Amino acid sequence: MLKPLVSLEEAQSFLDSYHGFAVEGLERLSGGAWSAAFGYRAGRDELVARFGRDRGWFETDQRMHALASADLPVPRVRDVGDAMDGTCFAISERAFGRFLEDVEPSESEALSGVVARMVRALREVPEEDSAYSWRRWLLSGRARDGRDAQWWARIAANPTVAPIADAATARVRELIDACPERRQLVHADLLAKNVLVADDVSALRAVFSWKCSVRGDALYDIAWLTFWGGWHPGIAAIDPWSLRADDGSSDAAARHHCYELHIGATHLCWNTQIGDEAELERVTAELAELLESGPRAA
Repeated sequence: MLKPLVSLEEAQSFLDSYHGFAVEGLERLSGGAWSAAFGYRAGRDELVARFGRDRGWFETDQRMHALASADLPVPRVRDVGDAMDGTCFAISERAFGRFLEDVEPSESEALSGVVARMVRALREVPEEDSAYSWRRWLLSGRARDGRDAQWWARIAANPTVAPIADAATARVRELIDACPERRQLVHADLLAKNVLVADDVSALRAVFSWKCSVRGDALYDIAWLTFWGGWHPGIAAIDPWSLRADDGSSDAAARHHCYELHIGATHLCWNTQIGDEAELERVTAELAELLESGPRAA
């Protein structure tokens, strides 16, 4: 699903019409692989307009506001609807700050507390009862004949990547029985410019883009931070492995290892889709190291 190409002029025209008056300060915002985002003012309100091709993703963000707390601030989505040229829109209240992955290693002491509170807040959202299977979700993305079949076929034809992809998938299957059928809230995309912290790193300002969220084992979000720590020195510096201590389970190391492998294998497919060869090579190398090292102690 491609990110829609929305110009400033098109966004201005749409928003002027939507609000019934000329909005001010329109600016294109960074981030967002699947949607085009713009910050602006409508009267005294600081807002964000996003344009995308999947209305359901925006509606998910709208619902998630009900779970917001001081340590898990989820911006309120005021409206979702149809926009121009087959796209849809979401109007959200704007939060300001710095992206989580842009924090410097020298600020790790302050960031560690902020991330710990966020992870705890995610874990403390009430679980939901359903027939949904967390283990099935973990294995579904590994199916070579599913919706990503064409990308897995390309991976299979890559002599460098294919053995690592196969080994990671096999290891996930070996470890799947260690993964509990929990229904905790998992964001599953905490980086990629989806979390804002205060400029002085004293607090969380916003957690958004919930389209990948799922109900499962909250340890997955910690694995997300540890897997991508090599890409983001500020994240690595907070030692997110230590956040596993709150888990209280003797098999946390095996589960954590399983989730890191799952994240890496998923992104082999993702980087194959978007044709990012450099990132594909780097993820492959990280997976190879994880496969050799095995579960890591906190």
